[in-house]
Amino acid sequence: MHRFADADGFSSRIQQAELDDLVGSEAACRALAENYAGPPL
Repeated sequence: MHRFADADGFSSRIQQAELDDLVGSEAACRALAENYAGPPL
């Protein structure tokens, strides 16, 4: 994920929490992959 130079500590922690949730959820990983690359054929 991208880090933004102007992000404050709170925003950085929110972004990290969202990434932690993504990594811990197979369904979230699948949704991210489908949104990135399109649904499976």
